[in-house]
Amino acid sequence: PVAFRELLETLNDSAALVRFIDGSDLTVGAESKVLVDQFVFDPGSGSGNALISITSGALRFATGAMPKGKTVIDTPTATLTLRGTVVRVGVGANGETELVVDAGIVDSHNKFQNTDQDVPAGGSVTISSDGTTSGNGAIGDTFVDNGFGDDGNGSGGVEQRREHGAGNSKANNGPSNSGGGSSSGSTRGSRGN
Repeated sequence: PVAFRELLETLNDSAALVRFIDGSDLTVGAESKVLVDQFVFDPGSGSGNALISITSGALRFATGAMPKGKTVIDTPTATLTLRGTVVRVGVGANGETELVVDAGIVDSHNKFQNTDQDVPAGGSVTISSDGTTSGNGAIGDTFVDNGFGDDGNGSGGVEQRREHGAGNSKANNGPSNSGGGSSSGSTRGSRGN
C-alpha cells in the first residue's frame, strides 16, 4: 500500500507500477523521484482529488474514476491539471518538464512565465523557465514511453510482482482521508535489475 506523502523512488534500469483505488495507474520510470502528496477518493460519491509531484525522472499517469480536473501533477517548472487523461511526463536535471498527452486534455501552467496552455491528445510540449516550446512526443524512458505491461520491449510480460514476495495488494474500497489528504493504492508491479 502507498502511504500519505510517500516518496516513490526508482534506481537505474528499474521501474514501478502503482494502481490507486479509483483505477488510476502510475508508472514510474528509471531514476525517478515521485511524491504522492495527496490522493483522496470516495468510491461511493465518486469525489476526490490527487496531487502527485515529480522532481526528477519520468512517469506515465492514466486517470481512473477521479473527476476530471481533480488530478494535478506538479513539477519544478509546471503545474499540470489532467482532464480525462493519459500523460507522460519527464523532468530533466534543470527542472525542465517534457509533457506528452496520449489521451484527454492537460491544462499546463508554466510557473516561471505565469502562462497557461491547453495541450490536447497527441500534443507535446517542453516547459522550461525560459518559456514553452513544442515537444518531440517522446520522454526517453522505455517503460514510460512504451508501457510497463509489456516489460518495455513489447513482450507483454512483467518480470516481478510485489507484496511480501508475490501477488497484488488490494486497494481499500472505502473512502480514504487522513489529515487533509491521503493516498490509497496498491503496488501492482515493480522491476529492478
